[in-house]
Formats: sequence, C-alpha cells, structure tokens
Amino acid sequence: MEKTISGLNSRSWYRLLKVLYVGVFLVVVLFGLLLIFDSNQLETTVDNARTTIECDYPVQHNITAADGGVYFMPSDFTDGEYNNFNKNAEIQDACGMTDYVNNLISRAGNLQLGTNGFPSHLFTVDPVFDSEGGWSYILGYSLLFIVIVVAISEGLRRVFYYVVLGSFKPHK
Repeated sequence: MEKTISGLNSRSWYRLLKVLYVGVFLVVVLFGLLLIFDSNQLETTVDNARTTIECDYPVQHNITAADGGVYFMPSDFTDGEYNNFNKNAEIQDACGMTDYVNNLISRAGNLQLGTNGFPSHLFTVDPVFDSEGGWSYILGYSLLFIVIVVAISEGLRRVFYYVVLGSFKPHK
C-alpha cells in the first residue's frame, strides 16, 4: 500500500471508518446542540440584589432583599405583586419588625389584616426581574461548541494519518 490518502481510499475498511467517523461526528454535534438549546431557554429570574423591600415599621426604611437575607423566586410574584406569604416572617426579620408584628397580632381587635392574615401595611416588595438565556446564548454557545468539536475531530484525523501514513499532512 502506498502511503497516500488515495492509497487509503482504495481500502474498504478506510471507507467504512470514514462513514463511522462522520456518523459519530454528526451524533455528537446534534446531541451537543440539543443540550445547549435545552439548557439555555429564556428564563425569568428575580434579581435579589436590586429587589427592594420597603419597611414601614418600626422605622420606615428600604433594604435590598439580598441584604435582608430574603431570596425571592419568580413564583413569589403575580403580575409583579408579592404573593408568597410564607416569606413574611423572613421579611419581618429583615425589616426588624418581628416584635412589633407579634405585639400587633396579639392586639388584633382593631387591626386591619390583609388577605394573608398579616397586617397589610407593614412592608412593600418592589421586585426587579432579569431574563437569562435565550437565542443569543444558544447561538453563542452553539458556535463555540461546533468550533471545539471540529478542532478535536480534525486533530483526531491528523493523528490517525500520522499513525497509518507516517505524516500529519500526507500527500493526496
């Protein structure tokens, strides 16, 4: 056998190896692109570092959710309005109003309660939403993935040529 690519092309095992090589390459690329597409869908998140809690009692002041140790999820809001009353205790602690609320609830005779059973006027949450992922991420990661896979494939092809033909760039 002559040590050229045309000499290799005359061998049936080499032609079969090329078909397998292309098949594996396509499967890897398709699987990788599907994985990239699936993991980079547009997702809405709450930016807790910029989301503010306006505390009305005991002293009126504003804090960020992250500074107060309160971490919100998008499901905590409906149309931008806070609706997860399970976090009220965390918010009250962050605002420094736990004793105040306990005292109010113990004297709840003339207290206006919100629909959640807590005083409706103690705090207001002003959420800031961010979007992550989307088509720009998918396109960027896809191009990067394809470049990496092509570079690795080309490297494997050159190593194969070196092992079989004795040169990284053999004659045609």
